[in-house]
Amino acid sequence: MKKLISNQISPNLKFTDFLIGLSGIFSLRKEINFEQFFGTKNYFLCNAARTGLSKIIEVLDIPESKKTVGIPAFCCSVMATPFLSKNFKIIWIDTDKNGNMSYKDFVRKANTISVLLIPHIFGQKLEIDKFYTICQKKNIFCIEDEAHSFTPKHSEQAFQANAKILSFGREKTFSCVSGGAVLWKKKSPFHKKFIKAGKALPKAKKTWTTQHLFQIFIFSIAIPWWFYGGKLFPWLSQKLKLLPLAITPSEKEGKENFPQTTLSFPLQKILYRQLSQAKKIQKHRKTIAQEWKKTLSALFPKSEIIIPPNFFRVILKIDKIHTRNKFLSYFKKEGFFLQEWDGHPIAPQNVNLKNFQYKTGLCPNAETFTKTYLTFPTNIRTNQKDILTFKRFFTSQKHIFLL
Repeated sequence: MKKLISNQISPNLKFTDFLIGLSGIFSLRKEINFEQFFGTKNYFLCNAARTGLSKIIEVLDIPESKKTVGIPAFCCSVMATPFLSKNFKIIWIDTDKNGNMSYKDFVRKANTISVLLIPHIFGQKLEIDKFYTICQKKNIFCIEDEAHSFTPKHSEQAFQANAKILSFGREKTFSCVSGGAVLWKKKSPFHKKFIKAGKALPKAKKTWTTQHLFQIFIFSIAIPWWFYGGKLFPWLSQKLKLLPLAITPSEKEGKENFPQTTLSFPLQKILYRQLSQAKKIQKHRKTIAQEWKKTLSALFPKSEIIIPPNFFRVILKIDKIHTRNKFLSYFKKEGFFLQEWDGHPIAPQNVNLKNFQYKTGLCPNAETFTKTYLTFPTNIRTNQKDILTFKRFFTSQKHIFLL
């Protein structure tokens, strides 16, 4: 029986999560304390990381003449839309060969930047202390994006940034369908403003919460039967506008139209459960990552294989640009949907690059990386049997893959 394997299609959530969230709909509680996981009291929850970015921008209150932000050119479009909506100029920074922000290119452009957003792409740990040192010298507000790299921290730890954003979206390290958090330093000069910004967020509408909860329900039913009619269930739900979009058409145009609210209690319950099971989830990811490396090393002996410290993905570097699409097409036939962040270079596809102030050729390393990598999933829906299936399929079709 063919099985769907994906980094993107509800990889972290199962029917149990739906039931846990559903149990919180009629609860009188408003908020769960996440201090034990964030390692700080200085945080507020929100319904998405981009909401958190918007609130940070408002707190900083940067003069119009200084509204510039540095963002790596290999990124998701919603990392930029909050800044575009507030009239920022985007300073696109090229990446290194593995998709992380280039330190050299940042240093070249640092004098033109007032805010810097630094993600750890696919869990690869960037040496953020080097960037933060420059930020301190240049008076740049540094935001660390841990969407791909967050692990629960049970005691307060110093971090090398002015603030952090966390994302708990569909395919992040931990998920509640849509959620986020803003963390800031204990002695931040913006401490009171951050508290005020968090408290000012309105509650999420019940329809919004219900819609996101039922996404878990819909995919929990659809995924096991995906190739036997199951995929019709989410397709029909989307047509009927029952399923929320991860990125809206307006956001692909660079316009922010995502509702900004706090994180509703039912979704907090799902997130709390996931963070409580972090060690179990991490152990599974490590096991699957090691199996992928063993298999991929045998199948692609000349290719570079990267395993991030948190085992969030296994990254395969391909040396020839035209082969990526070929691999994706053939792997998909066997149920391996390995598409991820497929932009040129800003994800997803069909982003209006002009509206994002990006011109092709501006960041060549980022453009090359987006065409020469594959990521292999380590999520809870992926097991060792799936890797064996992949190996058998590749071996049987090796004549097609040979270049």
